[in-house]
Amino acid sequence: MAFNISNITDEINSTVFSNNTSSPTGGPLSRELIKLIATIFFSIISALGVTGNLLVVIILIGWRDMRTPCNYLIANISAADLIVTLILSPLRVVEQYTRGWIFGEVLCYVFAPLQDALVSVSVYTFVVIALERYRAIINPFKPKLSKSKVLIIIGLIWVGCYAGTGLPLAFFVTYTRRMKTYVCYAAIPRDHFYLFALYLVIMFIALPLILQVVCYACVIHTLDKKDFIDRHGNEALAQRRVARQRRDKKRRLVKTLVVLMAVFHVCYVPRGVILLITEFAPFLTRSVAFAFADISTMLLYYVKHIMNPIILCGMSSDFRECFFALCCCRRRNGNTNIGSDSGIKTSRDRFSSDDTRF
Repeated sequence: MAFNISNITDEINSTVFSNNTSSPTGGPLSRELIKLIATIFFSIISALGVTGNLLVVIILIGWRDMRTPCNYLIANISAADLIVTLILSPLRVVEQYTRGWIFGEVLCYVFAPLQDALVSVSVYTFVVIALERYRAIINPFKPKLSKSKVLIIIGLIWVGCYAGTGLPLAFFVTYTRRMKTYVCYAAIPRDHFYLFALYLVIMFIALPLILQVVCYACVIHTLDKKDFIDRHGNEALAQRRVARQRRDKKRRLVKTLVVLMAVFHVCYVPRGVILLITEFAPFLTRSVAFAFADISTMLLYYVKHIMNPIILCGMSSDFRECFFALCCCRRRNGNTNIGSDSGIKTSRDRFSSDDTRF
């Protein structure tokens, strides 16, 4: 979990991994081959992540009728992913060839605490999205989030996540010379790191995951209960049809959000498990299987930064329509292009609060 600018290099060149892992020809797995694979992987992550997340931010913020509370929060996640894929993933490529930190002491102290903070931003933004869906479905008459409130919440998420993860790491960042190069990493004392690892897992994995599961379970249960009441109610057929259509839209939105959350945690949680094993059961780490698991979870940890655009394009017709309109430089059906004021809601800040759509 703690960001070490050289940990990929350290892991793939570890004694366990390099000496005990065999290639198809029977010899040690070539470090040059691993370096090539890592370079290709992080290059793909950077290219897809920058392109996809930039499109998400442009679409969700640029089209006025896409400016909903949920979309602002999703755009916040994409902004965090964009920083990772634009800056931190390319650093992983550079480190394969420099085997150290070549960007100086100042940037070491800037970037070393950054990745954990960015991931934490995504974690708690997903929590806020789940709470907002809970409000919209369970308590629809409670005040909706305004644009100003959403922006304040986003600001608090960034400040709080950096204070909760990045700032503690910043106190332990070490920039030192090792052999022929400099290295940059968070050197947390062993007796402190046990507590810090437990704190990270509880506050940024377990607690957020529990909150989201509870919120979405309540949301799905409420929608199912309303469907049951609707089927056995006395309302006119037209009223029931309208209510059912609105619930179906809410259900599709919730389904997309649940998939986004699930994929994020599938990519994210295994890294936390590896962290716990490393710190609390180190005897399990002395095997080739653990070395492969360590590398695999790190790679999976980066894959999550490119998944949101793929999921949104596949599951959201609103997003997909905007995506093709943006790529083809044409108007959306029945709506306007980015920045146009005609044909869109006439509220002062043009902020849509529709609970049934992206």
